[in-house]
Amino acid sequence: MPYWSLYLSSEGFDARAIGELMSILIATKIAAPYLWSWIADHTGHCMKIIRIASICSTIAFAGVFFNSSFWWLAAVMLVFSFFWNATLPQFEVNTINHLGEQTHKYSVVRLWGSLGFVFSVIVIGSLLDEYGYQLVPISIFIIYILTTWLSFLVPDAPEKRMHTEHGSMFRVIKQPHVIAILLVCFLMQMSHGPYYTFYSIYLKQLDYSSSGIGGLWALGVISEVVLFLFMHRIMP
Repeated sequence: MPYWSLYLSSEGFDARAIGELMSILIATKIAAPYLWSWIADHTGHCMKIIRIASICSTIAFAGVFFNSSFWWLAAVMLVFSFFWNATLPQFEVNTINHLGEQTHKYSVVRLWGSLGFVFSVIVIGSLLDEYGYQLVPISIFIIYILTTWLSFLVPDAPEKRMHTEHGSMFRVIKQPHVIAILLVCFLMQMSHGPYYTFYSIYLKQLDYSSSGIGGLWALGVISEVVLFLFMHRIMP
């Protein structure tokens, strides 16, 4: 959501309020996937979880059209992101299951998400120059409707059965390689948080147009696309 912080700023929220609202998205990203993954594991139907969560998140996001007060938006973003953060991990699981023994080709599939992001930020950025930031929630809402529709076209993949050892969570977490992974993830999110929240606002303060802001976001993701194109050749 590179333009969401700009929309919040246009609604009169200061940096502290914007940071607090955006932190809700990160908080639910930490908590929600564990619950939804547990449900998916016990039902064995990733796509059913994705479809239900997509419908609920789209309905919840529609709440932004009714009020723009801080606590109302906080509630909307909490409910919306709780369901939305259920869809992304399960989509990845379903994709990997579809790939079967060719999981090294995941990057080739994943790059299409990056291309979609590049297309959307460029197009929406150009429209925002013309029509203003009130178009941001409308654009996001349309994208979520399309995503929900597309989720009904994707079938469940045969579930991979993997041997797992049962034990306490603490026993897993205290392993050195797990600690290293968690530390890297923590530092990555810590650095990306301010970037995702305030980068667009910073560029706007430097008098960049919305299309220019979208172009800079796209530039970073284009480099990601190039990496995805070649990653499957170097991964086992």
